[in-house]
Amino acid sequence: MATDRQIRANRANARRSSGPKSAVGKRKVSQNARRHGLTTPPPWDQVTRWYRIIVGDVTAQPNFSGGEPFEQAAIRLAEAESRLERITKAERDYFLEMHDRAEQGAGGMSRLERLVTRFEGKELDYEDEDVLLMFAENPKGNAFHSGAARVLARSSPTRPAAMRKTLKTLQRYRRDAESARRTALKAWIRAQT
Repeated sequence: MATDRQIRANRANARRSSGPKSAVGKRKVSQNARRHGLTTPPPWDQVTRWYRIIVGDVTAQPNFSGGEPFEQAAIRLAEAESRLERITKAERDYFLEMHDRAEQGAGGMSRLERLVTRFEGKELDYEDEDVLLMFAENPKGNAFHSGAARVLARSSPTRPAAMRKTLKTLQRYRRDAESARRTALKAWIRAQT
């Protein structure tokens, strides 16, 4: 058990480390949850679909405003299942995108050929590492613009290191969703007895 002195020290530490203090830092972290939308609640139609699967009735309508413990446990499990489904799909899609980029790079195609195949009929993506490197290597280009393109290419979200970091984030979200599903499943099993 923590002593009064430890509790006071913990509270003092928590007050000092409660996030960014500057306006720039606060603005930056305020957008963390909007990058991919995976932390938002799942759509109700997906929750309803999972609810119907869980209770075994294709016409069942969940009562989100309350109800008996069994129904609330089933709703919680349905939300966990739909969140896990959405995160797993996002992770799989991102992994496939990484795989496609790796195959294009390993296929012996030049950067220009990769760009042409990736962006046929679309506008160039100026966050794409290949696009930025193409501008950086332009022999007729301005030296300042080439240098700026190189700097931007190093911070591109399509760089392999950046893509691995994003994939790790998606994997962490998946593990959290799996944990929430296990907890909801235990509660649903307890509610049945």
